[in-house]
Amino acid sequence: MKIRVLRDGVPLGREAGSDVAPDGTATIRENRLYRLIEGVGYGEHTIEVLIESAGLQAFAFTFG
Repeated sequence: MKIRVLRDGVPLGREAGSDVAPDGTATIRENRLYRLIEGVGYGEHTIEVLIESAGLQAFAFTFG
């Protein structure tokens, strides 16, 4: 299943997590934790996870 992750409306670039391409895309293949963002600075942001395939369920998000 494909997802797209945006921060403040734009792709993540260098701060994309190890499971996400710099353009913000990721493929969910199994039930596990996915590293979406690996930013170096803290601040107030809007994170969008756009689900591009039907059937995806998310149960937990962790920050920090």
